[in-house]
Amino acid sequence: AKKKRSSRLVTKADKGAVKRAAWIVQIGLYSSNSNANWVKKDLRRRGYPVASMPMKTGRGALTRLWIGPYQKRSTAARIKNKIITITRYKHSFIASNPLLRK
Repeated sequence: AKKKRSSRLVTKADKGAVKRAAWIVQIGLYSSNSNANWVKKDLRRRGYPVASMPMKTGRGALTRLWIGPYQKRSTAARIKNKIITITRYKHSFIASNPLLRK
């Protein structure tokens, strides 16, 4: 019988998968580095693979914070729903992996 392969989190060690993984759960954009770092620590403490990227906008510098990336959109959707249920990050949404755009 074929083993059912479960969707998994992408770890730092799996760099090839990170380059191919298309989906993230965006947590938010933060104008305050201290707020972004607090949220990042909170999510890491909960076991999520959190990443960030600085962004420049017309209103100044922001930090984009996300969880992932994930191979499947369905995995990202499941994680997003779990995040919304257990945290106050109610405006999280699924997006394409920003690392694929570079």
